[in-house]
Amino acid sequence: MIVCFLALGAKVFYKTDRVFIKLPKESKVKILTIIFCTMLMTLYFLINLITSWGQVFNLMPEMMWSSICVALAAGIGEEFLCRVTLFNLFTKIFENKQYVLLWSSIFSSVLFGLFHLINLGHGAALDATFQQVYYATAIGLAFSYLHIFTNRIWSCILMHFLLDLQPDIANMNAEASPWSPILIIFGIVIIVSIICIYAFNKRVNKVEN
Repeated sequence: MIVCFLALGAKVFYKTDRVFIKLPKESKVKILTIIFCTMLMTLYFLINLITSWGQVFNLMPEMMWSSICVALAAGIGEEFLCRVTLFNLFTKIFENKQYVLLWSSIFSSVLFGLFHLINLGHGAALDATFQQVYYATAIGLAFSYLHIFTNRIWSCILMHFLLDLQPDIANMNAEASPWSPILIIFGIVIIVSIICIYAFNKRVNKVEN
């Protein structure tokens, strides 16, 4: 409830969660968006999210609702903090830059990743935490493009909620996975997301000029 009130406050403060008053026509960026969406769906399947959702609903009622509430709080709170508040802050900082959307996305996503270092204070393993920082940065870039392309934050909240809807979401004792697949999979996410944001930003610059 606290997270929801904070998110509502951010919504009222900013008046809107939109990036543009009027969303520019996507033109050739649509092709990149199809690739991006395919990548995102593949990512969801690769990390066995559907299996995790089934496990959540097979938990005891108290643990099931706990997982749902934590995932929902993370989806709402973190998206308003990083994709709205920090993103808007960096658009002001980089407003004179040619690729303001790209730089704002990168910096807000890196901070989103670094926020996960707080898990070290809750007893999380060092390797597992560094992996969280890396893939959270990658996911942050993907969600930044989703926010920019849709011009709204709600799809990011939904995707974030579904991503975090896991039976051990409230558990800080995550174990580290092998680095190789994480580096490859989320490295691709970073590259594709940056290309998509760059292309969209370039399109916006042409429209505005």
